[in-house]
Order: sequence, then structure tokens, then C-alpha cells
Amino acid sequence: MDENGAATSPQVLRRVNARRVLEYAWRAGAFTASDAMAATGLTRSTVIGVCDELLRQGWLDELRDARAVGAYTKGRPARRYALRDRAAVVIGVDAGHDHISATVADLRGTPIGRH
Repeated sequence: MDENGAATSPQVLRRVNARRVLEYAWRAGAFTASDAMAATGLTRSTVIGVCDELLRQGWLDELRDARAVGAYTKGRPARRYALRDRAAVVIGVDAGHDHISATVADLRGTPIGRH
């Protein structure tokens, strides 16, 4: 990116777009491409392309369509996505003078384990 925050290459633009969709996914829970478009200002084709790539990389899960869960009845059901909570983990370590403890949490901060 240049000093004005503009993307200087297609690769940088793809990373910026992916980050915007991931940031939205982290806040949103389950979402559709239309939801992500409204939140990020990206086009439908960009959002769908980014979501497909994030699915391949394991950052997103594709959920059952809205019709299957009873939330939609007309037209073609939208694809629904959600951040894959266990795509990565966060580890916190507390090392004191006479103790050490560690906690492992998923991306949403839910503890997975402590020791």
C-alpha cells in the first residue's frame, strides 16, 4: 500500500479485501454475501470470491442455507458463512516467580484448555 492507504498491486488489494471480510466475520457471527457487502462496501463478486478463498484456507465455514434452518422461504437461498472459531488458537501464558499457567482459546476467546 502507498502512503495514502491505496492498494498498489492486485495481491495487496486481495489481502486488504480478505481482511475486511474477516473483520466483519469476526463481529457478525453467521452472515451472507449481501450482509458482508453492506458492511464492507465491496461488490458481490469480490465478497463471494474472498469468501470462497477464505473457505479454501480454512478461515470460514459455509453454513446450511437459510431455507434449511427455516429462516428463508422465497427465491434462491443465500449461501451463509461464519468465522471458523478453531481456524487458529490464541495462547496466553502467565509466568510468575513461583508459578506458570497457560490458557488456550479459540478465535472468539472461548477457552479450550488450561494448565
